[in-house]
Amino acid sequence: MDYFPEIEPSLLLPHERIIKPRPSTLLLPDLCEEKQPRHDLPTPDSGYTTRNISPDCETPPVTLLDFENICKKLEPISSADSKVEVKSESSPLSDAFVITKPSPDLLQYVGQPCIFWIRNERQLDFDCHVTGPFGIKCSVKSELQLDLGQFKMSFVPIESGIYTINVLSKSTQFEVIDKKEEDLKKPHLLGSPFEIIVYRNYALASFGNPIVSIDMEQSECQDMIIGRKPWGITTNPKEEQIIVTDREHHQVLIYSADGTLTSSFGDFGSRTGQFKRPTGITFDSIKDRLYVTDKDNHRVQIFTSTGSFIYCFGRRGKLCGQFNFPWGISVSKCGEMLVVADSRNHRLQLFNADDGQFLRKFSDCGTYFDYPRGVDFDATGKYIYATDFNLHHVLRMDINFTTCERIIDDTQLKRPQGIHIDSNGLLMVSSSRQNCIKIFNPQNGNLLQEITSVNDSDLDLPLNMITLYAGYLATLDLNGRISIF
Repeated sequence: MDYFPEIEPSLLLPHERIIKPRPSTLLLPDLCEEKQPRHDLPTPDSGYTTRNISPDCETPPVTLLDFENICKKLEPISSADSKVEVKSESSPLSDAFVITKPSPDLLQYVGQPCIFWIRNERQLDFDCHVTGPFGIKCSVKSELQLDLGQFKMSFVPIESGIYTINVLSKSTQFEVIDKKEEDLKKPHLLGSPFEIIVYRNYALASFGNPIVSIDMEQSECQDMIIGRKPWGITTNPKEEQIIVTDREHHQVLIYSADGTLTSSFGDFGSRTGQFKRPTGITFDSIKDRLYVTDKDNHRVQIFTSTGSFIYCFGRRGKLCGQFNFPWGISVSKCGEMLVVADSRNHRLQLFNADDGQFLRKFSDCGTYFDYPRGVDFDATGKYIYATDFNLHHVLRMDINFTTCERIIDDTQLKRPQGIHIDSNGLLMVSSSRQNCIKIFNPQNGNLLQEITSVNDSDLDLPLNMITLYAGYLATLDLNGRISIF
């Protein structure tokens, strides 16, 4: 079967006449219309070529490729192989220009040099730009090492968050061609851009003077003789407020960023808007709602950001949606779910944050829970972390309560209370009987930092903590002292 159509040679110019290939030298699919073989033509072995044509032969073997038709039929074949990558012949190969990012196990901190490496064997002319949170631009230091083409790149981050590193070619001939058409004109070199997460060294920051120190007893009227007994702490980032629960006076206190007590709401009682020893508190910045665990009333109350009552749910009992002295509470970052530490029922309960509808529970008395106290969602909203006051450990479970893992055991904590995960994923736990706040890697439970004092003043039974605007940390201890650093 012939794969190419034949035309009358008289219609061709001499330079357009080409030999018909032997079948063994070309195997192509049926890309052109099939023609019936002509037996009046010589065989390919007759010696005809474009240069050696017998003048006596009227129809030498010629073939004209229909390239337009061939390309149309090759198009679906080539597009079917999505794994094929096309690189420019003038582009640097991956072994000639390599970016080595920092190991994810080596955490990067604010104020300390962030280092990555570039191997540039072809000595390409490139620029490097670093952009941090809030559009911060960082200057990049480049040091040529003894090894040929090896550069040590570094920058010093000044805020915690995600930093984007762009390594750009100054010459278009060295652009790395990506298989996506829209990326062809981008000047990024191979491996660029990439991101580095920078964390705040809270332990180092605690050695300096706190930017604000609040003594809750001194902030009140002189006729208040009984001291405060706080436990829960949260923040309203829109108003830069710090909000604390007071178990002794059965109130919620709202402080401004400079430590001034601006308002409070609640009093002792069982009616709506009243409290009996409120403990946990969390703020939903999407709906501007405050959720408070009213511990001795065995319920959860919901308020506006200014303290106006919206609704409540729960009562004392062991059934789903009922409580027995609830402590910690946390709302997911998207504002959809609410988790409550139901301490005397030895379980966690998950609710719809909009209406308080019960969703599911996790209960395993003795093995995982004896007296759960602090709870928090991670930044992704996929996992929940909880402390157990009596078993001295921290658990991690998925939001479906299908898996549970003990990531911090009783060798590292004594009477853990509040728990908090900052925006970059660091896990903080107040180990009250060790008088310190410990900061862990939430994936493996490795201890990263430890805060034992603030400005040479030792922590005394720390209860809880919350990260504020601009990455500051607010700690709360049993004596009613709030320190922000």
